[in-house]
Amino acid sequence: MWTIIIITAIAIFISCYTEYKYGFYSNEFDYFISASMGLIIGCFIGLAIALALPAKTEIVKTTYNLEALQDNNSVKGSFFLGSGQIEGKMKYVFYYERDGFYKLEQADYEEVRIKYSEGRPKAERFNKRNVKDAFINNFAIDFNCYNEYIIYVPKGTIKQNYSLDAQ
Repeated sequence: MWTIIIITAIAIFISCYTEYKYGFYSNEFDYFISASMGLIIGCFIGLAIALALPAKTEIVKTTYNLEALQDNNSVKGSFFLGSGQIEGKMKYVFYYERDGFYKLEQADYEEVRIKYSEGRPKAERFNKRNVKDAFINNFAIDFNCYNEYIIYVPKGTIKQNYSLDAQ
């Protein structure tokens, strides 16, 4: 953020100084136009530099213990993971237990990988974020933050249905 502010201030100063030194009319409107051009050019150059600087990031891992859900009408046995559409987007939905309370979590299907596990069903979320105390992050901008989930489920949770009809 500071990169954009500093570069923009320098560009405004240079454009106003150029108008002062080499301007033909040197009235207030000419200074306003010069400052506006400096603002626009400075913002673009500052944004380009801020995006080019490498931001310091970290990947934070959060583990959720999945809780079993059961619906006596349609599902027999244990159900650990649900999927469906929310507002037209495919989502995975699961409950997890944290400090004695249950919470609902949603994840886009593009962010999720499923893996069989022998242990208790769990989900691990990995999200990339900027390091708060890193000095370079005052000048760099990183839009490449993401979430990724690995959901560990017992063998047999994923149903396999094959149906061939060669009549």
